[in-house]
Amino acid sequence: MLLYPGHEYLENNLRFTLDREPSNRDAHDLLSKTLESKDFKACSMGLERKINTFFRLENKEIREGLTGEFSSDKQVFLSLRQLRDKW
Repeated sequence: MLLYPGHEYLENNLRFTLDREPSNRDAHDLLSKTLESKDFKACSMGLERKINTFFRLENKEIREGLTGEFSSDKQVFLSLRQLRDKW
């Protein structure tokens, strides 16, 4: 499956991912490619799982960057969604 994000949408989401997970090499690499070429067309679902913060709820770095205690992925997701809405 291929995903076709709009350039501005992809760039902003990668910046959010890197704000939450600065060590994410895949997100750094894709952001660089996206900024170099406005012709970026698609990414695979596998890549999306590596770069999309909302698919990485179990990630320690992401969880440690949140305020509060989280006993479920749902709580992590909701906290991230609130941050993203204001970001």
